[in-house]
Amino acid sequence: MEEVPNGDWPRLLLILPIILSCLLATSPMLLFGYGEEGGFISREDLSKDQLETLEKSEIARSPVDVREGMMALSQAILLDSGSLIVAGTWEGTLELANRSIQSYGGRDIFVAELTVEGVWASVHSAGSSGEDSIALLSISGDLLSLWGRVNGDARFGSEVLDHDHGWSPTAFEAHFYIGDDWNGVWRIDEDLLPRTSTGLWCGFT
Repeated sequence: MEEVPNGDWPRLLLILPIILSCLLATSPMLLFGYGEEGGFISREDLSKDQLETLEKSEIARSPVDVREGMMALSQAILLDSGSLIVAGTWEGTLELANRSIQSYGGRDIFVAELTVEGVWASVHSAGSSGEDSIALLSISGDLLSLWGRVNGDARFGSEVLDHDHGWSPTAFEAHFYIGDDWNGVWRIDEDLLPRTSTGLWCGFT
């Protein structure tokens, strides 16, 4: 393999971000998430009805939108059935699946299924009186696992997660089955949270 001359390294380091930005600008990537068998989820993976439902939803496209209280999607999994599982946060009232869900206080957490027919189903919500966030969503068989942080005593259905860290957030792991209620939630050490970046889903229009 031919070595790059030392004088060319600064030039290569300048060109690399330009190439990366061009790839991102032309990419069909929709989500910072994966299907059950791996690989990024793109427009081509979703049905017309799913895309229409998402495009009609008031979803945050930037951090400013999030700060203004809009619904934000940050994780997604595409099931073999074609249904899309998304995880996100919201403030105030969440309107999904013909339901109005009121947040517990600050910014709460939700996970919902979007069927191939473009219908929201199986909505799970949780939260505390503070600002809550999601770190990662994963699936094993029919069991979904969610990791994140809460800033206050948090309710996950009939489960309550105690918060005893003062101003510091409490890291958690929660489990549930699609179409069923929360199956359990546990306080975990902050170091056990997955070290992955969470971005906004904002490229489907």
